Amino acid sequence: MEENRQKVEQVELASADIPVEDKEELMRRMLVCFMCADMIESSVIKMNDILHKYDKDMCIEMFDDIRSMMKMSEEKLKYLQENSGYMKDLVW
Repeated sequence: MEENRQKVEQVELASADIPVEDKEELMRRMLVCFMCADMIESSVIKMNDILHKYDKDMCIEMFDDIRSMMKMSEEKLKYLQENSGYMKDLVW
């Protein structure tokens, strides 16, 4: 992520030549992606908790590839929080 940050020219969404409605839609869609990633991770954890009640060695593996993306999602969300005023003013 750090290497990519150094290579990318930053453009603020607020200053981009995009209508306000579309900017708001972009931000809503981005937040939906983060929330979906969090829901998937939480669901997999809960499924594993259920299995662990019966056997500590059992786990759901079919979503491991998706869960591996969660770290990247968390890094992107952290980046937005550090580099964007938008994320600071959100009502959750």
